[in-house]
Amino acid sequence: MLVKIKQFFQKYESTPVILALLVLVSYGLTLPFIGFFMDDWYLIWFKHIFGAPQFPQYFAVDRPFMGYFYILANTLLGGSESPLAWQIFALFTRWLAAWSILGFLNTLWPEAKKRNILVAALAAVFPGFTQQWIAAIYSFFFACLAGWVFSLTLMLKAIRQPKHFWLYTAFSLVLGIYCYAASEFYFGLELIRPVVLWIEFSRSKPTFLARLKTAFVKWLPYLAAYIGFGVWRGFFYTSAHHEVTLSEQLSQSPLAFLLDSIRKTVQAVVDGAFTSWLNPLNLSNYPEKGKVPLLILAEIIFVFIGFLFWYSRIKTINAKEQLASEEAQWQKEAFWLAMISLVVAILPFLAANLPVSTIYPFDRFLLAYIFGSCLFVVVLVDKKQIGLIFITLLIAVSSGYQVTQSIYYKNMYQQQSDFFWQLSWRAPQLQKNTIVLSEELPFAEVFSSDSLTAPLNMIYNPAQDNENMAFALLQIYQLPDTIKNYSPDQPVPYTIRNFIFAGNTSQMIVIKKPADGCLRVLTPEDYVDATLKEKSREFWQAATPLSNLNQIIPETDSPANLPEKYFGKEKTDQWCYYFEKADLARQQGQWQNVIDLYTQAELKHFKPLNVYEWIPLIQAYTFSGNIEKAEEISSKLLNDDVTNGVLCNVWNNMIDNNSPSLVKTAVDNELLILKCKSQ
Repeated sequence: MLVKIKQFFQKYESTPVILALLVLVSYGLTLPFIGFFMDDWYLIWFKHIFGAPQFPQYFAVDRPFMGYFYILANTLLGGSESPLAWQIFALFTRWLAAWSILGFLNTLWPEAKKRNILVAALAAVFPGFTQQWIAAIYSFFFACLAGWVFSLTLMLKAIRQPKHFWLYTAFSLVLGIYCYAASEFYFGLELIRPVVLWIEFSRSKPTFLARLKTAFVKWLPYLAAYIGFGVWRGFFYTSAHHEVTLSEQLSQSPLAFLLDSIRKTVQAVVDGAFTSWLNPLNLSNYPEKGKVPLLILAEIIFVFIGFLFWYSRIKTINAKEQLASEEAQWQKEAFWLAMISLVVAILPFLAANLPVSTIYPFDRFLLAYIFGSCLFVVVLVDKKQIGLIFITLLIAVSSGYQVTQSIYYKNMYQQQSDFFWQLSWRAPQLQKNTIVLSEELPFAEVFSSDSLTAPLNMIYNPAQDNENMAFALLQIYQLPDTIKNYSPDQPVPYTIRNFIFAGNTSQMIVIKKPADGCLRVLTPEDYVDATLKEKSREFWQAATPLSNLNQIIPETDSPANLPEKYFGKEKTDQWCYYFEKADLARQQGQWQNVIDLYTQAELKHFKPLNVYEWIPLIQAYTFSGNIEKAEEISSKLLNDDVTNGVLCNVWNNMIDNNSPSLVKTAVDNELLILKCKSQ
């Protein structure tokens, strides 16, 4: 058995398996600990409510052909809503794209099969794109990349097998059109098709004119379809999220648009062909402490040695050394195919005025640069043994870089899960039409405000069966114009694709979730840090007085439900569990319950993480008559102006017409100790 396995891995036919293993070790190590991100939430939520056959309706507003892919994908996955199932599916489509690139290159350049492996392996770990774990969305884009590249292979087969010309051409046309029309990312890449035809006919049509004529004739059906889609998309269909702005840009200043387009194209080529590969070599992109850096280093070494060992021993059928003239021809053809690919890839993004960059989230547009970039690298550094070692090192380091990204996504997913568990402990249920409002959450980079509204409704309104949302989670930093007037009873209409929400400013709870603390539901009297930046301070000063704790239902027969498959297991053995429960008890005036919860937490060696998390206990001791204990805690916390401001605000707010005289006297004394001004 072992002998057969060894013999298999010495054959070229083992390449797809090696690509699959490379994809697995680069992206799959954290899959069991990762859930949904960004628009994945809406896809799953929409499917859960309306069913997969309605996906074309979901995408009708911006990518009208995209929904049909998700009908097929849901069928293949058995209708699964499991994050793990979608993550595995995304790995499959990533592998499929790399394998498709290998198949195309082997068809175009069968004499360069070993070089083609290097291109496919680089494509499998291409580090310019770092959003692999947004699985439901990007499984589509990788499937389209695989399909579009395969359409090139079918085109070549049509030419080489005249007997099946029309069959292969029909399949090539349909597949190619769907993939660039549905995704739009690969619309520019379609322009390398005539280049591929030119290369193909260079073998049989030695004269320039004969080659040009033949290539153009074969390209005509693809060109007609390409122009047809371009005209329809540019002039007859308006996308809600990806509007073509080419005519507007040209009308403002044609010369400025031309110069800016050249600049953007050059920058995108540099990012796609160079910067993308430099990022994995930058040590600042890796964690510095703990076991993780060592594990990543071990993974890089494993991939480097394993790939180099395997690559050095595989044999191709009828393998022979390329003649110098053949090698020079390949270098020339591959270089121009790569360069033209890198240049034309930007076209759909120029048309929509979208920036191509290695910086998240715009690195998603570098998907269109995978083919050209990986081919360019192999052409550039493929210098026998030295080139092989360099490219293998690049593959290994890029794989380790992707492992680093996977750990980042795992951590972001954990923060998201913790956030919703904490919210459910603090707010067991919410009144309908509640807005959960914040400035920005610490994990917002991979969870937009729009996307988090989906799990909020899943948790608090699992029985939803139509487009009307009961709740909305708004991060004003990302959606600054959603609330225009921070006055009571102002309408807040909010739509996300097919979903509709109608609330108002008197139906909000304002929350704050620091990176190093627990989620807090603010009260209208809460302190606003005067040291915040002006824009941030203005938001909290306007929003905090509108926080309506009556929107929280403390006791209910239908509490928030967090499915384990989305949010993991409930982890109550942590400080934030006790804090949220204590803060809920504070809202209800259950002061002894607050004290008991803090005591239970202390017995487990948990303690508050910042001054704000001491507030319920200070208030509980004060209103329970244990003034000395409340004063003791406050005195110990005195540290800086911000802490002092928070404490002064707390003690000032404990004076009201309903406070016992003993409390008022104690508060006055503490205000003197803290050197606070009475309000």
